[in-house]
Amino acid sequence: MSRFLGRNKLTEKQSKALEALRELHDAEGVDGVTQVYAEAVSKHREAGYIKRHRLKYAPVNKQCSCFFLWGKCHGACDRLADHAALFNREGKPSIYTAQPYHLDLEDMRKFVALADEHALEVMVTAHSWHFPGRTLLMTVHHRDQFGEDRWP
Repeated sequence: MSRFLGRNKLTEKQSKALEALRELHDAEGVDGVTQVYAEAVSKHREAGYIKRHRLKYAPVNKQCSCFFLWGKCHGACDRLADHAALFNREGKPSIYTAQPYHLDLEDMRKFVALADEHALEVMVTAHSWHFPGRTLLMTVHHRDQFGEDRWP
């Protein structure tokens, strides 16, 4: 029985992959396994997120948090966190993401204060695509943007 596949038996491919990952772990440790896993899933997670939420990356020159909060750059943007991106939906800034390696209490307080000040919804999950297995995914959008669903 698998710890993470429930009562399902491993398929032949899964068994081979598991054995290869165990061998890699013995040779290179947890970091080696995590790096290979991240390499295998990163682009697929990113593409799936974009497709699922019907998003497009905002232009590179409009990736700062200012465009998300105020619609134009104020020149003092701190880019909320590591590996941040602004996504458009139907041509308008829609979702801001950040993928930090960690969040401490001070960081969380800043995000709560920012969310309260600007009527934002913030969700933190483990579904990041920038180094999956090591980073978190913070998704931010305006509270009134998606109606009662709250999340796209």
